[in-house]
Amino acid sequence: MTQICTKQSFLRPQTAAQLKNDDDISLQLDTLNIRPLSAHTIPAGQNGTFLRDDGVTNGDKDYSVTERLRIDPVLDQFSFRARSARKKKLNVKTVTEAWLKKTRSEVEEIHPFIDQSLDGLDNSDEYDTDIEEDFSKPESKYRADPTGIYRYEKKCIKSGILPISYLKRQMGRRNVKMRHRYLGNEAMKAIAEALKVNTVTENLDLSDNYIQCNGASYIAEMLLDNMFIIHMNLSDNFIGTRGVEALSVMLQNNTTLKTLSLSGNQLCDRDAGVLVDGLMNNDTLQSLDLSNNNIGELGGIYLGKVLAINEGLFDLDLSWNCITRKGAVGVVQALKSNKVLEVLDISWNGIGLEGAAALQKYLPGNTKLRILDLTNNRLTEEAAKKLAIGLKKNKVLETIILNLNAMKNEGVEAILKAAQVNLVLKLISLEEVGLNASNYNLMQELCEDRDLTILHGGTGGYKRPTAIKSTLNIFQVFLEKNGSDLKRALEQQDKGEIGALCSDEVKFCLKDTGLRLTNRQLDMLIEEIDASTAGNFKYSDILSINAVTEHFKRKYSNSLSDNESINSMTKHMARHVTTFT
Repeated sequence: MTQICTKQSFLRPQTAAQLKNDDDISLQLDTLNIRPLSAHTIPAGQNGTFLRDDGVTNGDKDYSVTERLRIDPVLDQFSFRARSARKKKLNVKTVTEAWLKKTRSEVEEIHPFIDQSLDGLDNSDEYDTDIEEDFSKPESKYRADPTGIYRYEKKCIKSGILPISYLKRQMGRRNVKMRHRYLGNEAMKAIAEALKVNTVTENLDLSDNYIQCNGASYIAEMLLDNMFIIHMNLSDNFIGTRGVEALSVMLQNNTTLKTLSLSGNQLCDRDAGVLVDGLMNNDTLQSLDLSNNNIGELGGIYLGKVLAINEGLFDLDLSWNCITRKGAVGVVQALKSNKVLEVLDISWNGIGLEGAAALQKYLPGNTKLRILDLTNNRLTEEAAKKLAIGLKKNKVLETIILNLNAMKNEGVEAILKAAQVNLVLKLISLEEVGLNASNYNLMQELCEDRDLTILHGGTGGYKRPTAIKSTLNIFQVFLEKNGSDLKRALEQQDKGEIGALCSDEVKFCLKDTGLRLTNRQLDMLIEEIDASTAGNFKYSDILSINAVTEHFKRKYSNSLSDNESINSMTKHMARHVTTFT
């Protein structure tokens, strides 16, 4: 029987025990001048083996042994061969001690912990094995980095740009605001790389940063990996057609983004057509802002096709574009089959008579739209009459805004008579629209008989309703019905439990709990609530209307009628807010 005992065998107690219990095994070993041999020193023809016979004396005992050294060409280590000996059986322990005594200096150079190993280690982790190397895990490319700061710094170094200290402070927050920083494409590449692993940020505002098509592509790619960002603002940039293409692909795959703002990006009809593919295959995006672009008639047709089948959007802002004629008809026609859209802002376009005729036809069949803004849309007297016919038959619309339209007295009269029939309407805005005495008296009668607010130029401005007061009235009614839901949403948004939220967070909560206002109305409401203009305020004041009423009193303290109306509103609301505060 023959066994091979390598250098490691002497370092494993269990191997030594096996040799000790075998009576037929003796160790033949030369303990003199043992040294590792390099592969290049082996004589030719020896096949990696060097054989030498010596007479070895150890104390009083003589050992006639044969040393056989085999060179490992890879590890450059030597091994020893133990064979059965017929002439004389040697005790393994004795020979091992002799080997240690004679060659300690040489062996310690190879393995400095030989003493501990031969003493027998109870902890298997300290055995000299290479198993750990075989099963070792590869080193991670990035360390644990939930905010992405480490990855951001590394990417900046690689790209040769300076890290933005303000951004590094922001990346650990849920709301990241990087407005007006002129970041450009290269900076966006590093930021997008960092946000791929960020698990903290939910609201990202990158408006007005000169982000072009490449930068938008980096952001879109990031949103394919990041499943935590819910609200994205890319307004006032230059994302271009390629940027829209990347965002369209992202929308087909992303399932967490709820709000997307592409306002002020100079988007044209072609860009609207590209965006259609993404919107058709996305049911999770709830709010889309395409205002202040160059979307025209063809773009309106494209978007109308999306609205007809989309089941996610409840808020669409198309204001300040160039949507006219057939484009307006395409958007309005979608209202017939759309079952989710609740807020449509198509102000500052040019729907004209054709758009009004489409509203006459399709508005009665709609069962969801609650807010419709048609400010400055070239609505003439004839267009107003057609719109009035559609209003009479609609059962869900609560707010219609018709400011800055040349409807003349006959057109205004038609709208007011439609409001007499439609009892669902709560707000009609006719600011900057001419009124005669009869129409003014009709408005007064309507407002006295029912819960209806009509905004108008009035007679000299005395006791004239204002947009903010009408918005506050809408908010008052909303609080009465949804105060408990709003409180729960605000508390869930306040993950730090500090009792305060920023304006954007409050907006999200108001939308999520069902407050339907145009973006302009919502901004106006938040501005009134944020009395300190600091951007953060206690949401308990929102629930108790304190922030609104106190700020409103300060702004209009010179008007007795305003103070009286605010005081009455405060008393009225106090009876309702106690149920959810």
